[in-house]
Amino acid sequence: MTLTGNTLFLTNRVNQGMSSAVYRVPNTNHVAKVRDDGDSTALYYELEIARRLHNAGIKVPKPIGLTKVLVLDGGKKVERPAFIQEEIEGTNVDDMHLFDFSLAHHADNLRRREIKKARELGFIPGDAIAIGNAIYNEEENIIPIYNFPIPFFILLF
Repeated sequence: MTLTGNTLFLTNRVNQGMSSAVYRVPNTNHVAKVRDDGDSTALYYELEIARRLHNAGIKVPKPIGLTKVLVLDGGKKVERPAFIQEEIEGTNVDDMHLFDFSLAHHADNLRRREIKKARELGFIPGDAIAIGNAIYNEEENIIPIYNFPIPFFILLF
């Protein structure tokens, strides 16, 4: 699915990974993952993997689609492909041990349960094992796993 309309200019970066950045999409409850190298093929595969996981009931941010966005790179606006997904409210599990060890332990158990369910469906976790790739939402007692760089999950079938 490709989102249509005007090209978004994203300025509110909320996270920077090794090969991509995550930006809030203005006036929505979505975020955009923008790869630093502009690799739209990797984002397409990430979208498809996220859709399959979401449709299978694995707790992941709801995938929305792909679109082109404008971001600043070296002071210039550049167009890049972006993977749009639901924004997850909560606390990064990696940071939780700093303020509540028992809650961090509970959240990590929820994360491990989601990884186990994904394995049972034929997905092999890569980066999902990293505790920093999950956000704990205490209000809903859920822990969606996010960050799907290829190969994050590889389909076995």
